[in-house]
Amino acid sequence: MKVEHSWASRSAVVVTAALALVQLAWVLDGGDALVVTVGGFLGLLTALATAKMARDNCFESRLAACSVASIQVAAVALAATLGLPGAEHRALSGHLALAGALAAAVLVLVPLDRLARSHGRGHVPPPYAL
Repeated sequence: MKVEHSWASRSAVVVTAALALVQLAWVLDGGDALVVTVGGFLGLLTALATAKMARDNCFESRLAACSVASIQVAAVALAATLGLPGAEHRALSGHLALAGALAAAVLVLVPLDRLARSHGRGHVPPPYAL
């Protein structure tokens, strides 16, 4: 179901689009095959979630954006601590830190959208509507 955008949902769309661009930039940088493959796959999924969230702002689009952002945060945490599977441990790069920060921002903005919609215009949505 299509839902009106709030300031938080518009911000989430912009941040999610920036995350997709950072992920797709890994593909253009080349390098390790694992990073290129994972970056391209996550970048494509993030771009699709961004387009759906910009158009409809429905539960499914927010779920997809949060899922991809959660995967990105987990990948950053794994890369920063133990290293990605099949790859050696490396220092945290600027691209990786930026992707982690953007993904964390998505995970903050999506719940803020829910709060902004619940406190705006005196309209109380049903308790099951996210």
